[in-house]
Amino acid sequence: MLRQFVFLVTAFGLAGCSSAERTAQRDLEAAQAALAALPAEARDIVPDQLAALDEAIKVGKQAVETGDFEAASTTLRAIPDQVRTLSDSLPVRKAALQAEMDTLTIVVPRNLEAIRGELTRIARTGKRPPALDQRGLAEVRRMTDSSEMLWKEVKSEYQQGKLADAMAKAHDLKARVSRVLLQLGLVADERAWSNVTLPPKPD
Repeated sequence: MLRQFVFLVTAFGLAGCSSAERTAQRDLEAAQAALAALPAEARDIVPDQLAALDEAIKVGKQAVETGDFEAASTTLRAIPDQVRTLSDSLPVRKAALQAEMDTLTIVVPRNLEAIRGELTRIARTGKRPPALDQRGLAEVRRMTDSSEMLWKEVKSEYQQGKLADAMAKAHDLKARVSRVLLQLGLVADERAWSNVTLPPKPD
């Protein structure tokens, strides 16, 4: 009788493990399929979120392989809904990145031109902003050169469809250019980064 009881308990336990394993495996397959169905451009628009989903699937898969089926299902079951939400948001995210780039295409060349014009004036007249010494002026020139190179990289990556990467570099560029504008006494606030006509620099 005791042997029969032990056999039944063991059998039920094995059945439970088998069911949990099948469920976890189905959850893993569903998560993988959902991510695979995401438009390819998602990796260029939201690479960080794609990396997070990839990592979540990796963690879930490892849990399946180590027999922690409940934890695996908990991790994996939410992924298809997360992928759907992300997929639905892609058009809006893409449009926002494109709108930002449209503005940058106008304001970055304008700001770089203003900087170059001011550097030319300083070279011609020898008159620098009071707070800008010779060493600071040399640093401004170096930052201007690097900003122009970075702008080329931004445009190249954007044209390749790497929207998020291009915008990340563009934000770095904006910080550099804003610093140079400020050091030269030019307009460096939000007016410098919007489609407005800037006031002329006073003599």
